[in-house]
Amino acid sequence: MNKPRRKNVNNEKEFIPQTELGYLVKKGFIKSIDEIFDHSLSIKEYQIVDTLMGFKKLKEEVLDVSDVQKQCKAGQISSKKAVVVVGNEDGYIGVGT
Repeated sequence: MNKPRRKNVNNEKEFIPQTELGYLVKKGFIKSIDEIFDHSLSIKEYQIVDTLMGFKKLKEEVLDVSDVQKQCKAGQISSKKAVVVVGNEDGYIGVGT
């Protein structure tokens, strides 16, 4: 059930925004990621960051991968948990689990 990670190449698909913030970025009303942070807006689409910061500038590092288990009626269910840090080496970082 491993999904391939996003490659470091720009996909040829056009960015079709699904959120209001995505529409504002695509139309050019928001020109920097600082404007998003100033208004404490939540970024729900990865294309927003790719558009504002440039996809090739981002570096990623996997900090931890571990197994987790959950108990249910039929027994234990095992899955994986990962902690990943993404940044542009210019003061912006993001942490995801």
